[in-house]
Amino acid sequence: MDPPTEDTKPAGSCEPSNLTEDKKSPQDLVNDKKGIAHGMLGTFFADLKEKKVLKEREIQTLGETVNVIVDKTEGLVGDLTEKTQMV
Repeated sequence: MDPPTEDTKPAGSCEPSNLTEDKKSPQDLVNDKKGIAHGMLGTFFADLKEKKVLKEREIQTLGETVNVIVDKTEGLVGDLTEKTQMV
């Protein structure tokens, strides 16, 4: 008797295409981290303001400084991603 010719994979088996669909792009991972950091810093600054640890202007200056750091970090991550894709 000949073996069955139909596909006999067990239910729930992984196809290679399914594995790549679940992976996030480097940019998506960066955006996820930015969202987490944004939420944490927002809460931190709100606590400082609520507890009157810093004045409104001091918090604003800190926020502007954080924005500069984020912008420069994004540039570095972008450069690193680009260089690793070239290799």
